[in-house]
Amino acid sequence: MDELDVGSRPLVLPRLRHRYGPMCGTLSETSGSMSWRIFPQYHPAVGAAEQRGFYLKLNTRLSASVDSIIGAGIRGRTAGGLGGYDMTFPTHIVAVSGIVDDGQGHVLLVKLRDRAWEFPGGQVENGESLLDALQREVREESGIEVHARSLVGVYSNTGEYTWHDGVTHVPTKVMLDFACVAVGGMLSTSDETTESRWVARDEALALMTAPAIRTRFQRYLTYDGRTTFMDYVTQPAFVIKHEQAMPTP
Repeated sequence: MDELDVGSRPLVLPRLRHRYGPMCGTLSETSGSMSWRIFPQYHPAVGAAEQRGFYLKLNTRLSASVDSIIGAGIRGRTAGGLGGYDMTFPTHIVAVSGIVDDGQGHVLLVKLRDRAWEFPGGQVENGESLLDALQREVREESGIEVHARSLVGVYSNTGEYTWHDGVTHVPTKVMLDFACVAVGGMLSTSDETTESRWVARDEALALMTAPAIRTRFQRYLTYDGRTTFMDYVTQPAFVIKHEQAMPTP
């Protein structure tokens, strides 16, 4: 059982969701110890066949009992004089992606296990900077070390929907795409990727199928030094709601 210091009880769910991504589960307390059950698909340390799930021991700074935490808010009954509460905190996924150039006319693409070809990236972890997250995600998914050169786009997926498991609520997302150069490493795969390769810059778009990924890559291809801001939704269909090029300083 891992341990996680989540601070005061009202911060339990937001910090768990921020660290492990969208998830649902049950928070329980026995003998003053709180634990959170994470279903296998939400934690890489747990195999898909391990049905019992992954448990975290939670270290909190308040001692009131909590019966359950469900969905996107905190709803429970407390003891010890704190009274009842019903609190909801806004939850957004923050993610970074790297469109990596090898200096020879190729860009780096990875093929994810549950998706088609795209440029590498992923969620920013708790306590992690954007650039640290960018370098970690590209390294983990492809084996390539990168240096960020410029911020190509800031994208906001303002739609909320249910994940492909039919249960998990996926909140709104903020995604930042960086143009990068490769500075080391060797192509490899990970638990999330089945292939990684260098693809000719003018052939990469043909391998991408997700409309949002294709659109963001097209903005990279036409990048003129101005960062794109785009607001879109992907469900039930990809629709751009707003777009503008941010002027350079």
